[in-house]
Amino acid sequence: MFKKIITSVCLFTLMFGMTSVAFAISQAEKDAVVDSMESSQSEVVDTFSGLDKRVKDINLNDPKKDDANKQLKTAKNAVDEFDDYDAKSHLNIVEEGADMPAGVYPSESFLNAESEAIDEMNKVNRILIGPTKPGNVPSGDLMEDFLPQLIRQLFRFAWVVVLVALVISGVMFVTSFDNEERITKAKHMIYYTLIGFVAVTLAFAIVKAITDIDFFRFI
Repeated sequence: MFKKIITSVCLFTLMFGMTSVAFAISQAEKDAVVDSMESSQSEVVDTFSGLDKRVKDINLNDPKKDDANKQLKTAKNAVDEFDDYDAKSHLNIVEEGADMPAGVYPSESFLNAESEAIDEMNKVNRILIGPTKPGNVPSGDLMEDFLPQLIRQLFRFAWVVVLVALVISGVMFVTSFDNEERITKAKHMIYYTLIGFVAVTLAFAIVKAITDIDFFRFI
């Protein structure tokens, strides 16, 4: 009788120990899957933040900006929905004998939300890396966007013309030797180039004083 009791206690202890170990392994597996799911959520959010910055950096006159902003809003909704998922509440525990190996997996709804968020962000990325469609007219206000852009480019062109004219006239003067005709032409060219330089500088100062156009921004 005593041996039977000892045997029963040993069997009970063994079964309890095995159950505890199995539970510990199962819990560790769940924690690992939850960590992986939360890591996926963080990665998707970080990727969206990078896309958001890239869209904000697009020039206002780029026709892609409107399309990118529209798609970005759709992507944000998908990303926010995916980020709101509670990983611990969306676990799929597969028992032995199922169509797939036993274990702990993210739920189908979690995986679908992740896939949708990634697909929407990929659409934004395709807009950003795609070529600008020919025939698109830059959007934006005429006074706030187009005219400052035009004035900025005209001044840049004027500075280049003045610099080139000064170089050419200087070369003509140095290489004229005793040719009076070439000397005279070089002097006239330098004279008119300096007048142009003064005019462009004066116009630049006036426009700069009465507007907030950034002439040193690269477009």
